[in-house]
Amino acid sequence: MYDFSEIEIREQVLAFMRELDIYPLKDTNLILDGQLHRYVIEGDSPHSKNGAYCIYTDGVPAGYLQDWKTGVKTTWKFDMSNFNREQLKYFNSKEYKKRAEEKRIVREKTQQEKQAKASENARIFFEQLEKEPHGHPYLVKKDISPYNLRLNKSANSLAVPLHDVDGKFVSLQWIDAQGNKKFYPEAPTKGIFWSIALDTLKNDKSDVILLGEGFATMAKVYELSNYPCVAAMNCGNLLDVAQALKSKFPNVQIVVMADDDKETEIKRGFNPGKIAAEKVVEAKLAKGIFSPPFKSPVDGTDWDDFAIKYGNEKVASYMKERISWLLLTEQQKNILKRVEQIDAQTLRTKVFAPIKWAVEGFLPSGLSILAGGPKVGKSILALHLALAVVTGGCALGQIPVKQGAVLYLALEDTQRRLQERIAEACIPEDCDLSELTLVTRVPRQHEGGLEYIRFWLEAKKEKARLVIIDTLQKFRKQLTNKGNMYSEDYDVVSEIKKLADEFDVPFFVIHHLKKTMQDDWLNEISGTQGIAGAADTLFSLKRARTENQGILHRTGRDVEEKDFNMRLDGFNWILEGERENFTMPEWKKNIINYLKEHDNITPMDLSTVLSQPVDNVRHQLKRLLKEGTVRKTGYGKYSLSD
Repeated sequence: MYDFSEIEIREQVLAFMRELDIYPLKDTNLILDGQLHRYVIEGDSPHSKNGAYCIYTDGVPAGYLQDWKTGVKTTWKFDMSNFNREQLKYFNSKEYKKRAEEKRIVREKTQQEKQAKASENARIFFEQLEKEPHGHPYLVKKDISPYNLRLNKSANSLAVPLHDVDGKFVSLQWIDAQGNKKFYPEAPTKGIFWSIALDTLKNDKSDVILLGEGFATMAKVYELSNYPCVAAMNCGNLLDVAQALKSKFPNVQIVVMADDDKETEIKRGFNPGKIAAEKVVEAKLAKGIFSPPFKSPVDGTDWDDFAIKYGNEKVASYMKERISWLLLTEQQKNILKRVEQIDAQTLRTKVFAPIKWAVEGFLPSGLSILAGGPKVGKSILALHLALAVVTGGCALGQIPVKQGAVLYLALEDTQRRLQERIAEACIPEDCDLSELTLVTRVPRQHEGGLEYIRFWLEAKKEKARLVIIDTLQKFRKQLTNKGNMYSEDYDVVSEIKKLADEFDVPFFVIHHLKKTMQDDWLNEISGTQGIAGAADTLFSLKRARTENQGILHRTGRDVEEKDFNMRLDGFNWILEGERENFTMPEWKKNIINYLKEHDNITPMDLSTVLSQPVDNVRHQLKRLLKEGTVRKTGYGKYSLSD
């Protein structure tokens, strides 16, 4: 009778470990009992125990090897290439296979009994620990709350409870003050997890579960998203946990909040966090994958790292917006793909190719239309208001506004023109404009345009302060000319108003006046009276083409009817008449005060003195030169005007 040598089995396994680059640092006397054993890999932290092996010797020796840090898991089988024909015949005989099967049954029964006993011991031990361990060094470092965790005072270690999908306590994970982790000895690990808020699920299509790796990561994701969250404790367990969740909640949508192990990918050629997440999606168990978009591999790997680096508020807003996108249907995504948008911060730094001219300096490339009628500055006013809101600045020269997010559908503009107008506004470089979403192309309201606005409002939530549509004619559903034109106009505006009312966010819609003058300015609004009838508040802006003075009429359901004197000051509209105490912009005051004491100053000089980017100063001087406040005294030099 033949059998396998334990020495030879260990030698083959160790050689295989060496090939996989997961050789043990010390524990080379492998235990061949068909159970999982952890060990420290050469080159890892002495406390990590990222290596794992499980070797069966019931029949022909076989098993699997794993690196918990990278997620690499591979099978191993004894190499019998040196065996003779008689030995191979014996190991393939019914007698040997029967004996191996009997040994396997005994081993599995023994292992199940051990695991059941370990699970019960872990439960009893956990229940005796201190609840709500606030202030533990690991929780403080990760900036998270101790959701359902307990404290082992003697070891100053946190205990993370791990359950199966039916809520049964199975095991626990220890986390010490330094963040080192280990599982309860001999208790099961496959398919078990830490979770929060699973009891809120109704198992319908509107339910969502966010699935990730570690406790700290998913506790932070829960705080930022408010979705039920599950931590599989390592990437190797993601697929098993996803299968268990889907069997329990077949109608729930799962999103994998995957770690991005970019540093490992650079060093070893693969990304274990993303690979494990992709397996879940490939098995059609999850809606999609969402990883933290770190700018550098050394910045971190998981969502907790990302929130610590960029701040909870910013990450929460970004996370909710992207998760909303992942949960959309393909039809909804196809609509949004037809939308062309860019945030103002990105636009401000975007480099465009030089302008191509049809007539140099007069007629640029693209579609150009020359039409009659006044260009009073409606779009300038709209963008002025948008910038005031997004920066939390001062609108119309004197009215402070609360900072918030703005959606601007600039449907008659290009990104290049918007970039130039933002530059003319002289917004300081340290003002963040990323909450101003600029859209230059979007489907009409009945073809997906209103759905896009709804998506933006849902993503921004409480941050949304203003929606601008410029112009109504570019956004509205077109007249059919088959029915009542008043009714069609009224329905167009009412559909937009319904969305504004639902979210309680002001909508500012740009429209046109008729060419003919009327005694009542309301009758000058283009279209039928259905447009004015459906709106809450109405404005009319008039200005002679060669003048910078204008008048703004206003009436509405909830406002006092008034006329305002307006002045166009470069880019900005200034409110005069009704409101006094106009305050000069701080940047203008600083330049004038300095030039009162100094002559022949260059933009670079002012940039240094005022601690402003030189490009900002150049734009500001250009405006002051245009209005006559400063004069040029030489090439690139400025002084205060006489």
